[in-house]
Amino acid sequence: MGPHLHYEIRNSNQVPQNVLKYKLPVKDTISPKFRKLAVYNHIDTITFASLHKMLFTTTGKGGNYTVSSKIPVNGYTAFGVEVYDYLNGSNNKCGIYDLQFLIDSVLIYSFVVENISFNETRYIKSHLDYAEKKVNKRNVHKLFREPNNRLSIYKTILNSGLIQISDTLEHAAQIITRDVYGNASTLNFTLVFDPSVKNSRADTGMVFVPFDKGITYKNEVFSITIPPNALYSNKWLTYFILPESNGYFSEIHLIGDEYVPVNKYPELSIKVTKPTGAVAAQKLVLAKFNEDGTLKSEGGHYNNGEVTARISGFGKYVVAADTIAPKIIPVSFKSGSWYAPNNTISFEISDELSGIKTYNGYIDGEWVLFEYDAKSDLLFYTIDKERLARTKGKHNLKLYVLDERNNLQKFEGEFYY
Repeated sequence: MGPHLHYEIRNSNQVPQNVLKYKLPVKDTISPKFRKLAVYNHIDTITFASLHKMLFTTTGKGGNYTVSSKIPVNGYTAFGVEVYDYLNGSNNKCGIYDLQFLIDSVLIYSFVVENISFNETRYIKSHLDYAEKKVNKRNVHKLFREPNNRLSIYKTILNSGLIQISDTLEHAAQIITRDVYGNASTLNFTLVFDPSVKNSRADTGMVFVPFDKGITYKNEVFSITIPPNALYSNKWLTYFILPESNGYFSEIHLIGDEYVPVNKYPELSIKVTKPTGAVAAQKLVLAKFNEDGTLKSEGGHYNNGEVTARISGFGKYVVAADTIAPKIIPVSFKSGSWYAPNNTISFEISDELSGIKTYNGYIDGEWVLFEYDAKSDLLFYTIDKERLARTKGKHNLKLYVLDERNNLQKFEGEFYY
């Protein structure tokens, strides 16, 4: 997405407001639409991890939805819901305004989105089911609250949103949601105790991490410091060294669960345990494995035989090197071509590991303003007749793109104007 505008209304404390509540001339007669109901059985009340999770597809329309089967529950149980609002004439998925969750007519949980401070946005990673967001691209609102989720949108939360049913009765559950314009939808379903719903996994690990205290865990080749309040609830931290690491400068270290979000960045250090040969220490990075096996650089610095960086989340990490310069691929530029005022010269620039650090463009030895759209890897310059003289006819263009490990790529061409 290129340059674009956002329309915001903020209060005197610079807190963004829900602009639709100001009754802007936006037509909305569509009720929110429910998609999925998430059921988190056997929740560990210490770590808030569900040991048995199920997803149910909702059916219905026109504001009335249901789940066709009765919902089996066992142990401490919580719920989540995938629901979106829509505006007339648009297929865009919008967020809901308020939500209420009731069991046997008792309000268990509710929230209203009047505003969200910039200081609170990181807690959305706890409000939503982070794993569903990463794996399935679903926005599932968790109808329970972890202890380090400090969003101020919540109005009612009984027992953190956890319930426990052990009788033989059927219990009526209801989720009611509205948009700002008052269009409402209701999801009705029935809960029944089912002892056959067993734990599907154990919530254990090597080290217990209190969310409000954090920990430092280390051995001869590895160290991680998780600061206080970096996690949204207590967690068990797992750690393994994986055997295969050819082509890298350390073992591959698997730390924690990549589907557990973090509120503050842990600090990770990995010792360089394999010969670096001609590779300079300044080229080394801490890199995280993506799901497809590619690497994402977390940066870092080398000191005393190890590379240290603040990491964005848990997963598989290794010490790698970035010795390859960025790529510059012409998109709308062809050397020797003619261009007119307001024409755009553009290039695709990318870097395989550490990422783009700087870019500079020069025409006839004079610096010119190239703009960079990082989302599309597009670097572009619009010919400005006020700044680029047409007297010469032929012009020389040079580009210099540098990555975070100071690998430099150059491009040079000529054009007529």
